[in-house]
Parts: sequence; C-alpha cells; structure tokens
Amino acid sequence: MQDYSNTIGKSYNYSLFAEDMDISEDQAKILYQLYKETSNNEPYEKITAYDLICYIDEKIAQNPTYSDFMSDEQKADIKKARAELEDGKKTIADAEIEISDGEKQLIDAEKQIADNEALINESEDELIASEKELLSQEQQIIDGEAKIVEAEAEIKKQEKPLSAGEAQLSAAEKELTAQEQQLSAGEAQLSAAESELSAQEQQLSAGEAQLSAAEKELPAQEQQLSAGEAQLSAAETELSAQEQQLSSGEAQLNAAETELLAQEQQLSAGEAELNSNKEQMRLAGMTDEMIQEQIGEQEQKLKESRAALEAGKQEIAAQKEQLAAGRAQLEAGKQEIVAQKEQLAAGRAQLEAGKQELTAQKEQLAAGRAQLEAGKQEIAAQKEQLTSARAQLEAGKQELTTQKKQLTSARAQLEAGKRQIAAQKKQLAEARILIEDGKKQIEAGRSEIASGRSQIEDGKLEIQKNKTELEDAKQKIEDGRRIYSVKMTAEELSEELDQDKSDIEEMQKIRRMSTLDVDDLSITLEELIRFINADVLSDETYSAVIDEDMRTQVKDGEKQINESRDMLVGKQYNRMIVSADLPTEEPQTFSFITELSEKSESSFTKAPHLIGSSIMAYEMNNGFEKEMNLITILTVVSILVVVWITFRSFGSAAILVILIQSAVFIATAIVGIQGYSINYISLILVQCILMGATIDYGILLLDNYRESRMEQSDKLKACGESMNNSIRTILSSSLILIASCVTVSIVMTQKVIAQTCMMIAYGTACSLLLVLFILPCALLIFDRFIVKKGSKQ
Repeated sequence: MQDYSNTIGKSYNYSLFAEDMDISEDQAKILYQLYKETSNNEPYEKITAYDLICYIDEKIAQNPTYSDFMSDEQKADIKKARAELEDGKKTIADAEIEISDGEKQLIDAEKQIADNEALINESEDELIASEKELLSQEQQIIDGEAKIVEAEAEIKKQEKPLSAGEAQLSAAEKELTAQEQQLSAGEAQLSAAESELSAQEQQLSAGEAQLSAAEKELPAQEQQLSAGEAQLSAAETELSAQEQQLSSGEAQLNAAETELLAQEQQLSAGEAELNSNKEQMRLAGMTDEMIQEQIGEQEQKLKESRAALEAGKQEIAAQKEQLAAGRAQLEAGKQEIVAQKEQLAAGRAQLEAGKQELTAQKEQLAAGRAQLEAGKQEIAAQKEQLTSARAQLEAGKQELTTQKKQLTSARAQLEAGKRQIAAQKKQLAEARILIEDGKKQIEAGRSEIASGRSQIEDGKLEIQKNKTELEDAKQKIEDGRRIYSVKMTAEELSEELDQDKSDIEEMQKIRRMSTLDVDDLSITLEELIRFINADVLSDETYSAVIDEDMRTQVKDGEKQINESRDMLVGKQYNRMIVSADLPTEEPQTFSFITELSEKSESSFTKAPHLIGSSIMAYEMNNGFEKEMNLITILTVVSILVVVWITFRSFGSAAILVILIQSAVFIATAIVGIQGYSINYISLILVQCILMGATIDYGILLLDNYRESRMEQSDKLKACGESMNNSIRTILSSSLILIASCVTVSIVMTQKVIAQTCMMIAYGTACSLLLVLFILPCALLIFDRFIVKKGSKQ
C-alpha cells in the first residue's frame, strides 16, 4: 500500500489499482465489477436454463478469476448439470438423426460389421507375412554381427605391427640423440686440439726468438753461458709441459677408442634390430618391396654409420702413430738437455759445439714448424668429417620425421576403422531394437484383431438394442427441447432446475457482474478501500475472492489513508508529493523541474516551495558553470603566483601550470568520451587536488634541469641528467597515488568518493605522461626563458 501522498485526489482504474495494491488485474477488475453491480437495481433478464448453466460453468466455475464466488460443491453441481444438459442435447440430435435414418443406419451397421470381419481376416494374413520378414531380417543381423567380429580381429592383428613400428621409431630417436651428443663431444675435442696447436705455435715462436737471441749473444761468452743455463731450465720446463700434453693426448685417444667401441655396439644392436624388424614384417605378410620402402632408408643410414665408424678407427690409429712419434721426440729432447748440461759444464771450450747445437736447434724448430702445419691440416680434415657427420645426423632426423608421419597416418586409418566398426555395431543394435519393436507390434496386432472380433459381437447386440431405443428417443426429444430453447425468469428456472430461487438469483447476479464493462470506471482509492471493508468483506459470497494478504493490505491501507491525510492536509500548509519516472540528474529532469516550478507559481495563490534531491541538483547545476570557472581561474592564478615567486621565472611557472591544467582537461575529456556521468563535486575536488598534487612532478623535473644547466651548457645532457635524477621519485610518487585512488574507487560504495578517486587516478596518469614526455621537450624549446644567462654563468 503506497503512501496516501500518491493517492489523494487521484482517480484509479482497475489497472492502476492492481499496480498500487500489488495484486493481479483480474482481482482488481472483480472488485470494480462488484462496486458497479452494487449500484445496479435493474431486474435480471430472462435466460434459458442451458445458457445460464453453461455461462456459470465456463465463465465462473472454470475461470480462476471468479471461481472463488462458488464452493467446491456448487462447482461440482454446475459441472454435473452442464454435463447432463450436453448429454441431453447430444442425445436429442442423435435421436433425430436415428429417427429419420434409423433403418438405413441399421443396414449400414450390419454391412460395416461384415466388412470389419473381412478386414480382420486380411490383417491376420498380413501379420503372418510380417513375421516371415522379421525372421529374414534377424538372420541378416546375425550375419552382420559375425562380419564385425572378423573385422575387429583384423584390426587387432594390424595394431600389433603398428605398435612395434612406433617402438622402433622411439629407439631410433634415442640413438640419434646419442649420436648428436657424440658429435658435440668430438667438436669440443677438436676445439681443444686447436687451442693446443695454438699453444705449440706460440712455443715455436718463442724458441725461434730464443735461438736468434742466442746467436747474438755468442760473442759474449759469459752471457751466453748464463743464458744457456736459463734456456736449459726453460727447455726442461717445456719438455715437462710437452710430456703432460702427450699424456693428455694419449688419455683422449683411449677415451675415443672407448667411445668407438660403444658406437660399434650400438650399430650392431641397430643392425640386429633392423633384421628383427624385417622378420616381423615378413611374418605380418608384407612383401620385400614394402619392407624396403619402409626401412630402406634406415638400413642405408646404418651402413653409412658403419663406414663412419671404420673411418674413426683409422683416424685413431693415425693419431696413435703421431703420439708415438711425439713420445720419441720427447725422449730425444730429454737426451738433448743432458747433452746441453754436459756442454755447459765443459765451459768455454765447447763454444763451437754450442754453435753447432744452435744449428741443430734451428733444424729442430723447422721440423716442429712442419709438424705444426701438419697438425693444422689434420684438424681441418677432422672438421670436415664432423661437418659430414652433422649433415648425416640432420638427414636421420628428417627420416625419423617422415616415419613419424607414416605411423601417424597408419594410426589414423586404424582409428577410422574402429569408428566404422562402432557405427556398424550401433546400426545393428538399432536394427535389433526395430525387430523387437516389430515383434511387439505383431503381438499388439493380434490383440487388436481379437478385440475387433469382440467389438463386432458387441456391435450386433448394440444394433438390436438401438432398434428398441429408437421409439423411446422420439418422446425424449419433445420433453428435452424446453430446457434449451425457452427463456425463463428466476422462479421458472428454480422450478425447472429444482433449485432455490435465491441460488438462481445469486447465479444471475454473478453472471451480470462478470459481464460488466469497467474499463472506463475510475474511482478514488479511498472510496474503493471503504467499499471493500463495508460491502465486500461483510458478504460471505464476495469475501471469498479476498485472500488473507489482501485483507491485511486493505485494513492497513484504510488505517494509513487516515494517518496520511493528517500528515498531508494541515491548517496552514498542505503538502504535495510529485513522483516522476526520470533520472536524478539529467537534462530532461532539469527541464521538468523548470516547467513544474513555473506551473506551481501560476497555479497556487501562495508561493510554493520545492524540495528534493533532484531540486538540489537542479539549483547546483544552474550555478556550477560559474563556480567551476571561478575555481579554475583561482587555482591557476594561485599556483602560477607560488611557482613564479619560487623560481623567479614567469615562463617556468606558465609552462608548469599549462601542462598540469592540460592534464586535468584531458582526464575530464577521457571520462566524457567513455560516457560516464560524473558528480559535479568530483570535478571541483579533482580540479583542486590534481593541480596541487601533480604539479610537484613538474617542479621536481624543472628544478633539476635548472641545476644541471647551471653546471653545463649542453641542453640535451642537462635534460637527460634531470630526467635520471627525477624519474624515480616521480614514478614512485605518482604510481602510489594512482594505485591508492584506483583501489579506493573499486572498494568504496559511496558513488561520489569512488568517482572522485577514479578522476584523480585518470588525472595523475595524464599528468605523469605529460611530465615525462612533453615537459622535457618544453624545457628544451623554452630554455632561454627558463634559464637566464646569469644563472648559466
């Protein structure tokens, strides 16, 4: 029940009443019809008993809207009476037809019985044919199931070699991985050998330099002897290093031999596996051409790997010979050092022998140089071998990829065969179900034939009975016509239907009430509530349509109407509440308030007073533009003056104020483009807070730029230094402000606070972008206005 403030002086039709009372329109329409029927004193029109019973049954008893006017017993009696009338009406019509065509119908019935007997015989023949057809179809299903079993066995047979091929492919992948690791190890060894040759070359160069120096020092015998001793010590150290290198080379050679043995075992295993695969494929029924097509490339690859293995063995044998030669040279070097010691002990007498020794050393160095070049050529050959092995490895990978595709295709074909078998199984199951249904239909047909024969016998008896009843129907027609065609008063109807006159009048009253048109009827809510309390609830028949919730609403409504009247109607002032389906703050709302204010002033003798949230928004909106402009001007002027006084530069102050004010305008524009409605309080707060909070970022960058320009004359370097010194502080401060404002705007349920924080976040982000990307450019462009000459010096 709404406040009386929305109902006083207002007329309601039944639709508005239903909406205000929160009831259905059908309930409201009944109340309005009751209201209109109460003031109707006209006599009831005459009506036939049949029309009255049918109307009460269809429009009242079977209509949920009016069914509460009748008890369950009355509804049952009306339904029973109508059924009897309908049966009587049908009986009269059937009797008239039977009287005019009685003999003909009896002859047709007898003929129909004979035809039915013939149809039953034909149906029995059809059932026998259907049974034979079902037996034939069942045999076909059995044959199909046997074929499916054979196909499943064939698929299982094909799946085994396919799984074996997949396992072989997995093993080949592992083998390729191991070969790739071996190649990587060989490449690492080759790199180490190159490093070793480089060290030997450095040693040879050092030996040649030492030999040249020794030749120059020969005139100074004492110095030569001292140098010879030093060289002898260095030679011993060098021989020790060479011996370590030879030992390392021998260890690497042993490791290489071990690796070759492992590779040979892998190749032997691969060849055995390949032969096993060939045997499995032959057992699977594959021809030699098919076997060669599938594993020919793998067999060729194993042959190439075997050739590469033999080449590796030969290479290791060559390296063994080289190491043996190096060991012999090392022993010779040791003996040479012993000889040199003896020569040094002999002293000055062996000086000529020393010259000869130098000549021998030259020859040895030349031989070492030749060995070094030979080692380089050998490393180059090994590089080529590793490159060839790498190419073979990549070819093997491609071969594995091709085999994977082939196995995947075979697996897909196998799965397709399985799905096809499943579909055939499903079809056979469905056919089996259809056959079972056919058997059931045949049994049902037999039951129907038996039932038909029984019905034929019953029909013969019914024909005999109808002949007897034909004469009785003629008399019933005359007696039954009166209740369908003669219109009667309430007294006549009560005698005809054997009912009390009051019950008949009550039915006529309900009938007339339900036919009343109340679409144009409009009454006040107060009048209708009083009518319900006074006339409806006191009548036992009509009060049945009022449920307990509505009774409570009506009683509370009458009480609230009386209380609300006292609240709205006063001795000096009256209150009027206007409800409008409009937003709180929109242009159409403000237009409505303007028009309402003008009409109120012209309609009432005394000055009206308008209040409400929309009225407050309307008054604030009228003065918002001026206030916003004034606040913007005052904010800009205040900040401009403060920055001007701080930096003693009007140009610096103007740049900062223009930049930050632009950020405020951009943030406001972004919100407007997105279509959000912002409270005017948020705009005013954002204008002040953003100008005061975000101008600090520009002040910090400007101050650092001025200090950098005082120390150097390069504007770009000064700008870069100022950015480096400022960006961390600017980013930390601005991102903290943005994060906190966004968090508050999401969590806060108060709309004004949420909008204010979101606007501050937008404005801070815009200010941050302008300070980081636009302000440095502005500083470079307006440098002459920001930094004065005296400040630079």
